[in-house]
Amino acid sequence: MNAFFLFALAALAEPAAPPAELVRFLVQDEETGKQTSEFVLCSPRVYVAQIDPDEYSGEMVLNIELGEKGKVWLAETSAKNVGQKMQIIIGDETVSSPVINEPITGGMLVLTGLTLSESKRVQEAMLRPCKTMEASSE
Repeated sequence: MNAFFLFALAALAEPAAPPAELVRFLVQDEETGKQTSEFVLCSPRVYVAQIDPDEYSGEMVLNIELGEKGKVWLAETSAKNVGQKMQIIIGDETVSSPVINEPITGGMLVLTGLTLSESKRVQEAMLRPCKTMEASSE
């Protein structure tokens, strides 16, 4: 029984998706290149990831609503890094590098400038379940 329990805990510590398919937000100091913050996005850390037409431009955008941990991380990180780029990465590929214009406190993001296929790829990756004990408690 103990061996099974340890095995079950090990399985919970692994992400559901292979690392090459995980979505991460990464902020680096532009002067030093040092990573200052990182956050893995997956369900339930992401409540909503929906592709919709922008009401003004008609361009397809990816609307994202983060869970509580994501909201806190984004508010703190964006407040400390106004003017810096926040890379959105799937595996080793940067799919977008928006500039943080102001603190983002509501946990809502709108990603623009992606192709429809890029938006779908990011959306699907964000909605994959987290299998970490920390994320599943959210």
